[in-house]
Amino acid sequence: MTGTKYQKMVVNYLAKKMGPAANDLVKDVCKKAGFSYDSLSPENMDAFADCFEVEASKFLSEKDIKFTSGVIRKLK
Repeated sequence: MTGTKYQKMVVNYLAKKMGPAANDLVKDVCKKAGFSYDSLSPENMDAFADCFEVEASKFLSEKDIKFTSGVIRKLK
């Protein structure tokens, strides 16, 4: 996997909950949040986390989503 340290941090954290699907989810969430996977950074981590909360509802429980989005926001 290539990318910035923020991409790697988010994907690695989500992989603990979702396995190999995490990378694709991060790419999809970035796209739906309005920026590219390659531009994931501290400046757009809040927007990513907001969009993640919506998109992850297909895969995780509400409790896991809230906790995970909180962790993502702190990755700045």
